[in-house]
Amino acid sequence: MVDKPDCKSDNAELHPSLIRLQGVLSDKFGDAGFSVVMTDNIPSVEITKEMVHDLCVFFKEDPFYDSKMLSCMAGVDYVDYCQILYMLYSVENNCTVGIKCNIDYESPMPSVSDLWKAADWYEREIHDLYGIEFEGNEDMSPLLLYDGFEGYPGKKDFPFYDYQEH
Repeated sequence: MVDKPDCKSDNAELHPSLIRLQGVLSDKFGDAGFSVVMTDNIPSVEITKEMVHDLCVFFKEDPFYDSKMLSCMAGVDYVDYCQILYMLYSVENNCTVGIKCNIDYESPMPSVSDLWKAADWYEREIHDLYGIEFEGNEDMSPLLLYDGFEGYPGKKDFPFYDYQEH
């Protein structure tokens, strides 16, 4: 029997779920350039793009985290870089874990669509809105926008008021 994770927090710095997560990830990945943080009472990991796929595999397969569901994936524009967010959920343990990854706009991200079919649509949406490519995703056709749409309307520098349909 695997102990169920405790995902609620009032004190992020001393919360047992963060201490456990830090230890487990250090054992599994060594000093691979990640940090654990609480994001709105959700234990989260800030990582490099090189770790994304391996960390997602770990969270999906590990019996403690058992993240069989990708409940959300989103992009956030910070002008100089984009942050990709993953929210992973365990139905069995009723627990959510977050992953954050900062990338520049020219760097492709590794796809996680081989782990969760829902990622295919999320990755296509992020591509439409921010122009991020996902290596390994076989279908990057527009999901929200039409073929030939110019620009990326999720970015802060998109000229909404000057945009003209062609």
